[in-house]
Amino acid sequence: MAPAAGFQTPMAMVPWGVWFQNRIHSFEDGEGDGACTVHFPKSCLHCDEPACVTVCPTGASYKRAEDGIVLVNESLCIGCKLCS
Repeated sequence: MAPAAGFQTPMAMVPWGVWFQNRIHSFEDGEGDGACTVHFPKSCLHCDEPACVTVCPTGASYKRAEDGIVLVNESLCIGCKLCS
């Protein structure tokens, strides 16, 4: 069976569950021969007012009241990635 469109991993041929990755931000640094592309990950910041929770159409993204950690309920998530 071929991997699902847009899914690339050496670990599994078919994705299962909810699979979120760190967002990778890239920018160009320098000019000419000294130029390079810099890539860095940006993980969840567990914001005070998380936009990912606000945009979630199913309510799967939520902020835990007792400690403020932002979580995703996998059974409600439809994988639309609006949160990312």
